[in-house]
Amino acid sequence: MRLRDSVWACFSLALVTTISFAQQASGRLPLNDRNAMDAARYANYGKLPLVFEENQGQADLRTRFLARGRGYTAFLASDGMVLSLRPTHVVPTRRTANVPATSSGPSVPPTAIQFLLSGATRNPAVVGEDRQLGRVNYFFGKDPKKWRTNVPTYARVRYNNVYPGIDLVYYGTGRQLECDFAVSPGANPNRIQFQITGANEIRVDASGNLVLNTNSGELHFEIPVVYQESNGQRTVVDGG
Repeated sequence: MRLRDSVWACFSLALVTTISFAQQASGRLPLNDRNAMDAARYANYGKLPLVFEENQGQADLRTRFLARGRGYTAFLASDGMVLSLRPTHVVPTRRTANVPATSSGPSVPPTAIQFLLSGATRNPAVVGEDRQLGRVNYFFGKDPKKWRTNVPTYARVRYNNVYPGIDLVYYGTGRQLECDFAVSPGANPNRIQFQITGANEIRVDASGNLVLNTNSGELHFEIPVVYQESNGQRTVVDGG
């Protein structure tokens, strides 16, 4: 049966990981006061909506857009996405007399999980949508030529026709990264396939969610929601 309106197959990405921060006393503020201020700043930052930065040299040349979430950075390339997951804990150094313990940094390097679209269009048009007011600035060293300033941000990134008649759209719901496959009338959703590399284990839990076990924690893909939209109303379509 041919559908008269687009079918949207969407799944959300929820990163389940814990990040520890170690603070070191410095300046005039007591350590407890500084920790409270840092915690407040981090809490406020965590409430900002997820945005996508256009790559203007602050990332690998293959990256078109990138987004920074809590515990991960998503790099969107033409052929898929790479998630860089930050480690779940840090290793403290030894405590010496009258000196608080400090952090020696992450015990393991970030984990890279790669999602490649199988059989997709090569080099599809990748465009940012709903430009945001916020800008991003990078100051690399002392040479202004290496700085990247006023980098634009967007609420969504669309891959046009990754498969015939099918767009891929990344966006954020709060701080959670999500993506939709928008299937046009007559297009074949069975063509949607992707390969995952970099996980220690991949399984489907009792609720139908895809769970990836990594060195940096568990990565959860919630069970897909498939629906048809007509006259502003959504009708759920069976899928998984």
